[in-house]
Amino acid sequence: MDTIKAICECKNMDEGNTVLAVKQGRFAFIGKWGFFTWLMVIILVLATGALWIGAIIGWHLGDIFNPKYHCNQCEAVVPHKQFRA
Repeated sequence: MDTIKAICECKNMDEGNTVLAVKQGRFAFIGKWGFFTWLMVIILVLATGALWIGAIIGWHLGDIFNPKYHCNQCEAVVPHKQFRA
């Protein structure tokens, strides 16, 4: 797990009150899927002969090759300009 100190909107961008920005895993979007999303993915994979897997990977290509950092307090995406050493 890759972490870095950052400022976040949940702490009013206060330089003295930093948060940890945690780098999201490459396939972390799959962990956020619920039952109905999994059900639809399975049905569509069976119906299209796995063509749907390519569509899912294509849709999340940016998350796979360039994972985002999220605030450990509010789960908001933290841009690189808010990182602090």
